[in-house]
Amino acid sequence: MAIGVKMTFDDEGLKHLAETITKRLPEETNKSLFDYAVRTAKIMRKNATTDSLRPITNDRQLAAALIHAKKISKNSSVIKMPLGLVYLDSMKPHYVSLKRGRKIVDWTRRNFGSAQVSGRSRVRKGPRGGIRGSLYVIPHPFVQRSLHESRKILSNNLRKGITKAFKGTAS
Repeated sequence: MAIGVKMTFDDEGLKHLAETITKRLPEETNKSLFDYAVRTAKIMRKNATTDSLRPITNDRQLAAALIHAKKISKNSSVIKMPLGLVYLDSMKPHYVSLKRGRKIVDWTRRNFGSAQVSGRSRVRKGPRGGIRGSLYVIPHPFVQRSLHESRKILSNNLRKGITKAFKGTAS
């Protein structure tokens, strides 16, 4: 028998590989984490403006346009959104009384024509032509749905980051 292939570990090469991997791996995983946050923010914008139960209003479209990912430090990224969308996502169902001076009364005049969003809302004309009654308001839970949809993306993003870290060490 003859030796066809000889394989050895070079200590210098192995040390260099270990140093570059330990340097590049955290960088690439942090980049892939921010990329994941950007993609999740995009999915949240889509889910905030699509709802089969409620009409899409201009206010919700403007608020959804403000959802964006932001890098806080090397290791952490967040998804920022207006506080009104956080409340819309996490509120409990409740009644809102339609009294003069409230912004929801103007919204009701514009959007609550003959179509009723919920059967529990009671909107009627007052004696002097105003609107009386109450609206039954339910949440629009788009955050959990968006996180569930984006869960599939996370493993692919991390895999790409780790692959980039290893490809960058090849010299």
